[in-house]
Amino acid sequence: MLNQIRTSLEQEYYKVTLKTETIDGQVYEQLLVSLIFQDHPNIPQLELYLMFLPGVEKELNEVSILQYYTGFTTGVTNEDKIIKIKNVINELNKTMPIGHFGYNEFDKSIFIKYSQTLQNEFDQAVEKQIKTIINALSFQISTSFNQFGLD
Repeated sequence: MLNQIRTSLEQEYYKVTLKTETIDGQVYEQLLVSLIFQDHPNIPQLELYLMFLPGVEKELNEVSILQYYTGFTTGVTNEDKIIKIKNVINELNKTMPIGHFGYNEFDKSIFIKYSQTLQNEFDQAVEKQIKTIINALSFQISTSFNQFGLD
């Protein structure tokens, strides 16, 4: 289904790359969708990762989970500023219609993540849902970015 999603997004002029990795003999595929914020030059170009979570179909009676994920490093090392970022994330998550922001301690990055359940069929409704979700996540990033206080 990732190839169908890729084709659909490319028709909407998204730059999309299919990435394949092998980990412990298992092949994983991801789509990388470039998000460009032309009206917000302070926001860097981001890569939105779309990936089906492996192995859940058996547990969920042939329902798949498509995960959307993007993050950006902050470069912030000051503990007070990190606490402020985490507080902003908590406040934003209270009103977000889909997905959630998070903070990764390992690389000091802010991320946004959303998981969607899908039947194993790609049709016009699923295609529209995926495009709508990408647009909604992009909108949430663009309207929230300045609140993080990153210079």
